[in-house]
Amino acid sequence: MHEKLQDLLKLTGDEQFPDSSELHGVLCAHALKRQTPDKAASDELARWLDLHGHQSNTLMDALQEEHQALLASELDYRLYLPPDSTDLSMRTQSLAAWCGGFVSGIGVYEDWLPEAPRSPADAASSSDAEVREAIADLSQIAKAGLDTESGSQEEEQAYAEIVEYVRVAVMLIQSALEQSAEQPVLH
Repeated sequence: MHEKLQDLLKLTGDEQFPDSSELHGVLCAHALKRQTPDKAASDELARWLDLHGHQSNTLMDALQEEHQALLASELDYRLYLPPDSTDLSMRTQSLAAWCGGFVSGIGVYEDWLPEAPRSPADAASSSDAEVREAIADLSQIAKAGLDTESGSQEEEQAYAEIVEYVRVAVMLIQSALEQSAEQPVLH
C-alpha cells in the first residue's frame, strides 16, 4: 500500500497533498463509502483529485487495497503515519493531515453518513450519534499541533493514545456504515 500511496502522491502533486498521510486519510474515507470500490467510485474520486487516464488505474488499485485493508482485521488496520523514529512534531503534523484528509473525504459524501439523531432519546440508543461524534473528534484532531516538544514519555504516550483513538474511530464508522447497509430501507 505504501508504494501505491507514493505513486498517487506523485500523480496528484505535492501542492494538493503535501503529506502522504493526508492522501491515505482521503483513500480510507472513500474506501469506506461502498462495500466494494468499483470503477464508478474510483472515477468519482479521480475527478475529485483531478486524475486522468492511467492515473485513474493507480487510484483504483490503491482504493481497492485500502478497502481490503479495512476489511482484513480491525486489530491490524494501521494509519499511514511516519515511524516512531520520526520526531514527535512531524508525527503529530502527519496525524493531523491524515485526519484532515479523512474528514474531507467523508465530507464529499456526507449524504451517505447516518442521519443525525432527531431527538436526545434517539441519540442515546443510536450508533449514528457515535459516528457523528467520531467525525467531529477527527475534525478537531485535524487541527492538532505540538507547540513545544520535550520528548517526554507523557507526550509519546498521549500521541499513541490519539493514534489508537483515530484508528478505533475509523473502525466504528466502518461498522456503522456496514450495519446501515445491511438494514432494509422502509418507505
